[in-house]
Amino acid sequence: MMLEQGAPKPDYPYIGYKFTSPYSPEVGLPIADDETVPSTDPDFEHDIEQTLVTMPTMTVSISAYSNDIDSCRSTALRAREWLFHVGYDELADQDIVVESLTEVGDRTVLLEILYEYRAGFDCTLRVTDTSTLKLPTIEVIEFERK
Repeated sequence: MMLEQGAPKPDYPYIGYKFTSPYSPEVGLPIADDETVPSTDPDFEHDIEQTLVTMPTMTVSISAYSNDIDSCRSTALRAREWLFHVGYDELADQDIVVESLTEVGDRTVLLEILYEYRAGFDCTLRVTDTSTLKLPTIEVIEFERK
């Protein structure tokens, strides 16, 4: 479940996630590609379609919650294993790459008089971000020399 949404908590154990860095731009320049395309303006034959491709990352904090420490750790480890193996391929099919996974750490908190056991890790994902812009062209320039 997405954390901090005001929804009631599900039964233990469960996994929650939160995007802690939803968009971190990649270092360096984007990949740029210009292509000649038919113009939508009747006065021109062609326009230029410019496509920029970047590969930003996002960081997701994933935590397992339970009232039992062993169940909590086991759930967190299974979630990490899924991202490392099965989920890696499933996400890659959607052009999302698991770039890195941190170790599972203890995130336990005391709630009034009982502990809520929490164990979690961070996952950095890399995605492809594409933007396209159609640029009108100047096909003929007329000028006079004076």
